[in-house]
Amino acid sequence: MSVKRLEIPEVLLIEKALFKDNRGWFSEFYNQQDANLPKFVQQNAAFTKKGGLRGLHWQEEPHFQEKLVSVLSGKILDVAVDIRKDSKTFGRHVKIELVPGQLLFVPKGFAHGFQALEDSCVTYLVSNFYFKGSERGINFLSPSLKINLSNIPLIMSEKDRNAKSFEEVFG
Repeated sequence: MSVKRLEIPEVLLIEKALFKDNRGWFSEFYNQQDANLPKFVQQNAAFTKKGGLRGLHWQEEPHFQEKLVSVLSGKILDVAVDIRKDSKTFGRHVKIELVPGQLLFVPKGFAHGFQALEDSCVTYLVSNFYFKGSERGINFLSPSLKINLSNIPLIMSEKDRNAKSFEEVFG
């Protein structure tokens, strides 16, 4: 296992060994002792078709969720946006392609989302239970975020398409 701090150092890329044979692969994706990660209380999964765009989402306090995102099959362009108003990296983002064997740790204070670069199965552990009243989102296509997505035609939910821009939410 290796742990790498990304451009915003609180966001971590964790790479795990894939043990491959003629059946496929096996990996221990999560171990509580890895990288001093928080305790996770829920696991979510999403199958997303190529071009599917999910996010950018987060939960407000006291229900904020730290996330450990992993790809079981396919490939995604994963994005974490710093929404901590007092941070020197406020409004900046980390963007990375994730494939099986790689995990992205998204800490408190970040909006998260991804674009499927292939049909993909994604799972993520969260540190707090989902609470609908704390759910928030901003539009992936917000001009000031300058997130360059792939040229694959986008598939978006109505909720994500109609989400307010970063500028509208954070001024």
